[in-house]
Amino acid sequence: MSAKRTDMHKLQELVRLHRMGERPRAIRRLLKMSSKTEVKYRQTLQKAGFLAGAAGDLPTIEALKAALLAEHPAAASRPITTSLDPWAATITKALESDDPPGLKALWDQLARQHPEFTPSYSAMRRFAARLRKANGVSAKDVAIRVETEAGDVAQVDFGYVGKWFDPDTGRTRKAWVFVMVLGYSRHMFAKMVWVQILCNGTKSLKC
Repeated sequence: MSAKRTDMHKLQELVRLHRMGERPRAIRRLLKMSSKTEVKYRQTLQKAGFLAGAAGDLPTIEALKAALLAEHPAAASRPITTSLDPWAATITKALESDDPPGLKALWDQLARQHPEFTPSYSAMRRFAARLRKANGVSAKDVAIRVETEAGDVAQVDFGYVGKWFDPDTGRTRKAWVFVMVLGYSRHMFAKMVWVQILCNGTKSLKC
């Protein structure tokens, strides 16, 4: 039986981070690995000669798979069957879309729209965890610290926070949070706003 695809993608990213000079502790945090797992993989890759080289010239998935299986043969596993199996395609399509819904929102939607949908929210969470593991590590799962000069860079974004009560109108309205993080100090400023305005292609806030 072949090794799990998520392990192969994590190994490839582990190699890249080691070649960039990242410390093991930082790699464990970025890849969400335990110390024991990171040490096991690092020793296996070092023995295979994969930790040396250019960060942009990584070993193939097949080469990493062969190195891992040579040191740690995979044990046979039993197929997992759950109450969510009939809904697997629907849930997978929703979670892998360009704008995936929140897991709780998706569970609520299925329960409201389909009376025969009876799986628990815990089952949904376990299914989503297995799906993330099967899909492996993506670029958005790994963050590399960017160093900037003081006062040089700030990152801004809006995030939807649901409906809030507006005391000026006496009703609930859709609200967003405006967030700005300074690149040098990592200090964060956040403010709840009612409206997002696009001005010359740049987001600005209106309270």
